[in-house]
Amino acid sequence: MTDNHPDQQGRLQQAWAVLQGSWPFRTLAPSILQLIPEQLQSSSSDNREYTGSTTTARGMYDEDGIYLPSPVDVLVVREMLTRATLAGDTTLPPELINKVLDFAEYWPHSATEVAWGDDDPKRIYGSHREHENQFLLRTLPLGIERWGSPDLFRRPIGPKPPSKDETNEYPVDCFQKLAGASSQDAHLLKNPCRRIVFTIRSHDQGWGGEIADHGTHRGSWTWFEAGHERWYKGDPEELMSELAMSGSKESDEEEVEESGGTTKEGRDDERNQRQIHQPQKGEQSSSSSNQPQEMPSMKLQDLSTLYPRVRFNNDGKMYEFLHPTVPEEDHKIQCNITADREWQDHRVVWSYDDDVNPEGLEEAGRGTATGDGKFVRELKLGDVVTVWGKARFPGWVNNISSVKVDVFWAL
Repeated sequence: MTDNHPDQQGRLQQAWAVLQGSWPFRTLAPSILQLIPEQLQSSSSDNREYTGSTTTARGMYDEDGIYLPSPVDVLVVREMLTRATLAGDTTLPPELINKVLDFAEYWPHSATEVAWGDDDPKRIYGSHREHENQFLLRTLPLGIERWGSPDLFRRPIGPKPPSKDETNEYPVDCFQKLAGASSQDAHLLKNPCRRIVFTIRSHDQGWGGEIADHGTHRGSWTWFEAGHERWYKGDPEELMSELAMSGSKESDEEEVEESGGTTKEGRDDERNQRQIHQPQKGEQSSSSSNQPQEMPSMKLQDLSTLYPRVRFNNDGKMYEFLHPTVPEEDHKIQCNITADREWQDHRVVWSYDDDVNPEGLEEAGRGTATGDGKFVRELKLGDVVTVWGKARFPGWVNNISSVKVDVFWAL
């Protein structure tokens, strides 16, 4: 299902034209006009070449020729609007500037992609509990431009429960400071996410299921779901104990990976992988105001998982991910067409202001509870989005050539 909104450049030009036509703007100083990105000054950018790079350090053109601004581009336009004056020397209020940028969909974004290729795709087989739920990809932390090596985006982590105490969440200004390390003067919102675009190339085994379902999304048992990770304050081991039954207690060595038993000791190679911010000696949580503010470690192994849900297995005395047999409709991204071995290119757009009919989503093979924008709106600054591949029952195979996630946020 594709996005039906007008292109971003046209919306921004339209919004600017509306402002110019509605109020008697004074002539902007030449120094301000020089700050305007060239794609706003003329429409000639449609003929410019674009790059397929996934970096957000500078703006880029997508495959449709639409300009995707960098954080600097957005800050320049924001500054331009901030300095513009109306009759009576009044200026535009920040709330209106935010609305202009949102209406124009002029947002910075991050893009993360993993590709196996059509000739040697990743395969997820149903009926094998250890293999039918596979972690595929994680995004950059929301609002953060840089975060370590590419390996961090593909590496699964063990199941850690989120804290039940909201006071264990890092304040928004912690992540604003981290974002400021690469986007100076950025003032990010607590819930800045505006859009997520999932681009997936996949197909099933090409046979099976009810004959009447062939060629449709009905009866498909291969699909994809969106996950959610977050950093919490405190010792990760203490957070894990929150879900344990009374009397159950784990040592540091009992932190189990989903794939079956990697201990914390086995991840000592990550000890020095603190990204963006390197906490200094003595920087610990404290109620005293004269103590340094505790910052997220940004370490992969310190992430907790909000989805898939994490539960404590009292029989096995360990934590595990909970993967229901059927898709979770509020996290389901897309299922494959049933019994079709041809490669399918899925493009699924989730926006913060979505209001999509569930019936249309079901027909398109998407989660029927994903059309209200809730998942996007509830993401917090610094949160991480993940993608999981699924297959169920003997014979069903989810063949995956590539997965890409673009995350857009307000700045």
